[in-house]
Amino acid sequence: MGRKTMEEEEALNDFALKLVMKIMDSVTSHFTAMRTHVGSLQRLTHGEFTQETGLNHINELLKMWNHNSDCVHYTEFQGIKDLGDTFLYLYCAYWSMPTAQIPVPKVETSVDFTIKFNKSKPPEAPVDIYYKMDHQSLIQK
Repeated sequence: MGRKTMEEEEALNDFALKLVMKIMDSVTSHFTAMRTHVGSLQRLTHGEFTQETGLNHINELLKMWNHNSDCVHYTEFQGIKDLGDTFLYLYCAYWSMPTAQIPVPKVETSVDFTIKFNKSKPPEAPVDIYYKMDHQSLIQK
């Protein structure tokens, strides 16, 4: 393969930037919608919580987003942090927009989810769920 010309590099960079911006706009604009619709999803309690039910709950939350139909996502469990009286269950949802030209996207964005399981709370108490967008420091609850 030959070396890319400056124009080809600029065109590729422009395409990648537009793609990232489209994904970010789509995902970000629906965080507000998610907050509105979350009331219809039953809260996950300490008694019901497992690593798998946490993953399923996050996927149910993501279904409520009115995201661009071109966006696809997958969610995976990242690990557990033991803080003594609390476990933090870490998950990540990866979003991308595959196309016919680029079926395996080189650009994606993610949403990090943390489910806080407090060992001293009763089984009927809801777990706390926090999330933040890729590379942002603002944590939403």
